[in-house]
Amino acid sequence: MGDDDFGMPIAQQTPANQENRRNKEEQMIFNNAELRKTAAEIAGKGLRFEKGKVSGFSIEVEDPETESFESYVYYEDEAARDQDFKLLMLISSQLL
Repeated sequence: MGDDDFGMPIAQQTPANQENRRNKEEQMIFNNAELRKTAAEIAGKGLRFEKGKVSGFSIEVEDPETESFESYVYYEDEAARDQDFKLLMLISSQLL
């Protein structure tokens, strides 16, 4: 697998591959700054996420291991939420 391959699980990647993956993910523009910081962790852990309605529009992330929930809020910007959701789905699908 090449240095730019997202297909390998994070735990099996070399530190150089992990750094390269993080750099590429940072280049993918998320509308939500907090989601931009945590997208790799969400995708890498295989956490469940879905579109929500917290404070207007949101992305809800559930971590069954810690029994915790996180909301990434977009207020009334449904288009930005949907764009981030699609990007998060893309990243997650490449890590499976």
